[in-house]
Amino acid sequence: PAPEANHTLVRIAFSGLNPADIKHGRQLGIRDTVAGYDFSGTVVGAGPGSRFSVGDRIAGCTPSSLGRPPHFGTHQDYAIVPDGMAWKLPDDGSLPLEDAACMAVSTRTAADVVFNHLRYPLPGESFGNQALPALLVWGGASSLGFMAIQFARAVGVKHIYTTASAANHAALRELGATRCFDYREPDVVDEIRKAAAAEVPGGRLTRIFDAVGDPGQRTGEMAFACAGEGEQEEVIKVCSTIYPGALMPLASLELPFSFSPPGAEGKVVTVPPRPEEAARVFEALEWAVGNYGRAFKIPTVEVVDKPVGELVRELEERCERGASFRKVCFKHPFRE
Repeated sequence: PAPEANHTLVRIAFSGLNPADIKHGRQLGIRDTVAGYDFSGTVVGAGPGSRFSVGDRIAGCTPSSLGRPPHFGTHQDYAIVPDGMAWKLPDDGSLPLEDAACMAVSTRTAADVVFNHLRYPLPGESFGNQALPALLVWGGASSLGFMAIQFARAVGVKHIYTTASAANHAALRELGATRCFDYREPDVVDEIRKAAAAEVPGGRLTRIFDAVGDPGQRTGEMAFACAGEGEQEEVIKVCSTIYPGALMPLASLELPFSFSPPGAEGKVVTVPPRPEEAARVFEALEWAVGNYGRAFKIPTVEVVDKPVGELVRELEERCERGASFRKVCFKHPFRE
């Protein structure tokens, strides 16, 4: 279809992979659509009032919800995207197309975590004379994890704790983590509590983000246990998936988000838009784009260029096992 007002038709160059590409269909009932949210590419058609022009190189993501139109899916060679969820790539080449195709969903979600749910100031925004609360990111090598760490460093958080396999600790310190713990150690929760008691003002962690969100590995349970004893009301808990008592971040705050909760087939939950918080997320995204390669980066971007018949299996496998310390994208146009 032709793009409607404030929408753009894009010839996709690269489409980024995210766990949501699979999980939204299997767990939230968002089916009968084309998979894919992240993209980069070239504008080939602009709807009325669009802020983009034919020939512009842009990147961004598309919305998710029950009844999502197939033309929003980015794992196809052409997609229609809302202008408000896209941006024009810098002319200086500082943000390559393949990197740009992997940014929007994870960066926007991490920004919702850090600047909305956890209430840290945006880069350049004042927090008064107060010291910024310490942060624990459980799963620092995940895309949400390493992006949240970089945002926290950018605004001056002095104590940034994270968990990851030991092989990733040095790289996470380069991105801003001040303490790294091996999540496979049996006493990891106790070690984190001890470190916080010795180093953190107030002696405990009150800002905790489970970036993994894996019930099978009990990541939420372990992450939030790191707050230790004491008043729980002052602890802000955020989880990348649904977890009792925790806030869940979203990549798209501009529009309502409707889904069917796991185990409640037929029931529909609608999360209303959060326009003021959406503006904060977009400001954080603009900062990340403007500082890409310097104060903010994706450590590794892997490009998958395979025949289209192999891509469904590739998507399922990649989303199932995750990608440690990297993002993955498909190259377009798809080939037979």
